[in-house]
Amino acid sequence: MIRPLALILSLLPFAACVEQGEAQPKNDAPHPGAPAQAATDAAKLTALPLPEVTPFVARTRVAPVTLVDEHGGVLLVLDAIGVELTVERLLADRAWVRCTGCRAPIDAWVQRAALYAGGPPGDGPNDALLAALNAEASLPEIARHGLVNVGQAWIAPPWHGEGGYSGQVLKAEPEGAGWRLTLPPANLPTP
Repeated sequence: MIRPLALILSLLPFAACVEQGEAQPKNDAPHPGAPAQAATDAAKLTALPLPEVTPFVARTRVAPVTLVDEHGGVLLVLDAIGVELTVERLLADRAWVRCTGCRAPIDAWVQRAALYAGGPPGDGPNDALLAALNAEASLPEIARHGLVNVGQAWIAPPWHGEGGYSGQVLKAEPEGAGWRLTLPPANLPTP
């Protein structure tokens, strides 16, 4: 005979899994090991309207953004804005995404307010830049990986400053009420 407590304990490993059609997990905050700023930046934003039909492509609106697994464990912290994500499922406050702009694709949960999928800019400090990127007809492949701030400009890819990188970069600079996007000549390799 199985004791009720033993039965409950045997089912606990499956309790944290989220299946399609189930309610959103109650704890929508990033894992305790995530940087504190990850919880506050996206939480301060108003979620923008997103397409109702999945999948669709979106970009991160803030940095850092914490990607967590179905159990709430931190998988990756994105430190760039505009990282390309394919949204596969939407819940009230979070989305299940495939990070197509990461160096290696990864599936994870992300806060819904951290997503921008086109349309008019919202209340986010980087939304106007994301709208300019979205309006550009032909962005280079490196734009999928997001941009990092370097003073008065934003540069893609985020790892452009790593020693030895000599590939193409995308530079976004404020110009009047908009943004100027340029592709400067490729960097010279760092010795």
